[in-house]
Amino acid sequence: MAQQTAVEYIIEKLQSAQWEYTPWPERRKIIEQAKQMEKEQIIKAYHDDNFPCSHYGAEQYYNETYGKDSNESNA
Repeated sequence: MAQQTAVEYIIEKLQSAQWEYTPWPERRKIIEQAKQMEKEQIIKAYHDDNFPCSHYGAEQYYNETYGKDSNESNA
C-alpha cells in the first residue's frame, strides 16, 4: 500500500463520522499531524530530486519556501 499523503490523512479524518464529536484539542492534534506529514513529504521530495543533499539543505529549502516552521500555527 502506498504511503498516505497529508491531504489524504486530513480528508479521511474530516470524513469520519466521529469528527463532529471530536473535541477541539484532539482536532488540533490531527491538524498538526497533517502539517508535520506535509513538511516531511516536502523534505523527502526535495531529497529525492536533489540527491545528494543534506538534511539541512532540505530543511532550509522547506523553511525558505513554506515558512519558518509548520509547527508554528496561527490556529
